[in-house]
Amino acid sequence: MAYFLRLLNLHCICPNNGDVDDVSLTVNEKIKKIGKMTYDDKYSFKTLSLLAIQKDISIKLWTKEWLKSKFELGRMLVPKLESRKKEKEFWFDNEKKQYLLNYNIGLSYGKPVLILIDLYSSESSGAMLWDKISLHINDKAAINSRKLRKGKTLILKKVYPIYTLNNIKISLFRQNLMHKELLGNHIIKPKYKSLGVRDKIFDNDGSLYKLKYDILQFLV
Repeated sequence: MAYFLRLLNLHCICPNNGDVDDVSLTVNEKIKKIGKMTYDDKYSFKTLSLLAIQKDISIKLWTKEWLKSKFELGRMLVPKLESRKKEKEFWFDNEKKQYLLNYNIGLSYGKPVLILIDLYSSESSGAMLWDKISLHINDKAAINSRKLRKGKTLILKKVYPIYTLNNIKISLFRQNLMHKELLGNHIIKPKYKSLGVRDKIFDNDGSLYKLKYDILQFLV
């Protein structure tokens, strides 16, 4: 049974003297830039903050004031076996600064989300060795008119909540002069719940693409 960590929000409690911090987080050494924060500001994390707890997770908070170097305000460790609770909090603080991070941990149940990770082009039929591609989810545009060259990867990181009990359809199109040419459809059944990344190959008329995606379930 899988557990997930979801970052909820970060609240700047201090400084309260008008100072402005340039704030960032590192999660297992991957940097997440927050931006400018001052007294009583709140930053809300988006869905991509949902992380599978496959090992201990290390989170560090960094602040930087104008004309000063970056400073590590503190770090927290989310153990792999930490007990489940609806919402938790962690204080990053020293003598001058205080930030409150809210997060929760839960099981993989609830409404799922579809995560489009990236799209790789191994072949292209275009004269310039690139295609202008679009992706649709259930017939609605998700990625529209993006150029992708042979041998290159387009980073997507798009998240779509799944509200339907019907099949989920992913469609890949190539722009051909004045119209879009369908390269293929991929159907995901609603019972499909993956905790691992999956690939789908679209191969049509000289163009070959590999879409990497995952389906995770929200915490409730």
